[in-house]
Amino acid sequence: MLQNMQKVNYVFYVVLCVCFCFCNNPSKDDLPPDYQNLKIDCKLIRYDQIIFNGNLHHVSAKIDTLTKQYPGFTTLYFNHLIGIPPNQTEAVFKQFLESYSPIANDINKNFKNFDTYYDQFMDAFKRLRYFFPTYKTPPAIYTYIAPFHSFANFISDDGLGIGLQLYLGNNYFYYNVKEMEAVFPQYLIRKFKPEYMVSDGVQNIIGDLCTNQDRSNTLLLQMMDLGKKKFILKKILPHTPDSIIFGYTQKHLLNLQKEQKNVWAYLIQNNYLYSHDPIVIRDFVGEGPYCTSLSTNLPANIGAYFGYLVVKKWYEQNPQQSLTNLIRIDNQILFNQARFKP
Repeated sequence: MLQNMQKVNYVFYVVLCVCFCFCNNPSKDDLPPDYQNLKIDCKLIRYDQIIFNGNLHHVSAKIDTLTKQYPGFTTLYFNHLIGIPPNQTEAVFKQFLESYSPIANDINKNFKNFDTYYDQFMDAFKRLRYFFPTYKTPPAIYTYIAPFHSFANFISDDGLGIGLQLYLGNNYFYYNVKEMEAVFPQYLIRKFKPEYMVSDGVQNIIGDLCTNQDRSNTLLLQMMDLGKKKFILKKILPHTPDSIIFGYTQKHLLNLQKEQKNVWAYLIQNNYLYSHDPIVIRDFVGEGPYCTSLSTNLPANIGAYFGYLVVKKWYEQNPQQSLTNLIRIDNQILFNQARFKP
């Protein structure tokens, strides 16, 4: 069963460099070295290579092989990723293989060796096991190729799926053809880079851990949900830059850091934190090219950043708390206890 799916964010040179390092500084790694000894059983399955290797015209035999070797994942792949109608598997799959063969060649050039990414995922899974001992980490990582309009990654009982078709770099030719404009705006294409792959996958797992999110809540409570997830993400990926953690451009991240007091005051003065207005909520926790309510110089989804700052303040005051307890604590109580001021 699919659990989570994502479709597929000055003055002098010396001053700029200092600000860059301050704003984009990865988290301190606070795990003991022996976490590396934790055993994680997770296979790497290059489903993309299995599909596109060999004669692409022997579709029937290929389907039989996939179904026998990877029955659960293959069912998800055909039904949800490619979207093959009943009784049309062979014809539609053949057409897909022929159409995406050039993209498969480009993917093979860029990701022929997946060891670096696999090692990053394994380190992340060990950290997950350390912080969440009872959570079952994915038993496998499946790299696959699906239509561009499909999903970048997903979690199922079979493992974590990674759609390599959406990590070829934002300047990749096929991302910038006219037909893609209706599917992906530029602010999303900007993040179609390999360096986002591990972060995207781990965020999906964190979404599986934090299953109590209620999108009907106030802006504040949604900000706290996002803040918890970003805080955990930084714990799992402590060496990942904040621009990737939050999905902001470096310029937007720098501007938000400089303006956070003013932005927070704006939210308070307009009583937006306790708003249920879907337009207000969209402006501050939705995706987009920039914050439409404030400035083109500030990022969209700034609520995630402030939610993270509140959670960070609370956790500094309660260092004995586990990340499991962090997930469980009521968002309003956490906010009240943190007494956050930027």
